[in-house]
Amino acid sequence: MASQPPPRQQIALSHESPVRVKSVHSNPSYQNDLLEDARLAVLEDLGPCIPEIPFQTFMDHLAPPQPDFDIDATMEWLKSGPAPVLTTSDRWTKFEKAPKDQESEDGAFGPISEIFKKIVEAIIATSQAKLTEHDRSIDYLQNPNRAPTSTERHNAMQAGLMVTCC
Repeated sequence: MASQPPPRQQIALSHESPVRVKSVHSNPSYQNDLLEDARLAVLEDLGPCIPEIPFQTFMDHLAPPQPDFDIDATMEWLKSGPAPVLTTSDRWTKFEKAPKDQESEDGAFGPISEIFKKIVEAIIATSQAKLTEHDRSIDYLQNPNRAPTSTERHNAMQAGLMVTCC
């Protein structure tokens, strides 16, 4: 008679809410190409209400780290710096026409790369020499006619822009 391993000891886990099988993991319709079925699976997981948490809890534990620069000074620089790119009514000056009135995606979103450069310039200019171009951790690339690529995911979905991290 072969010896059997001793029974596994179960450890009780403390959860704020009970563990349950999620439809998005068990429902095959979520993983197919039917968006409506996927939407219904997510709604089924949410149940009759969406859980809420206090704003400060979100900021402390879930939100990405807050920027280490003066947002108000940066906004003011964008509005009144050497070449303002933001109007006093918070509209981007680089958009000659509203994106919805453009004929192509390239025309609609082409100015975003220049706006991105100006935002980086404003952050550096208002940082009191704490930040330099070397501290920048992302690049904005616009390839509206190409699918995004990633070393971690392989989607064939079309996208209007791609942000890559350095």
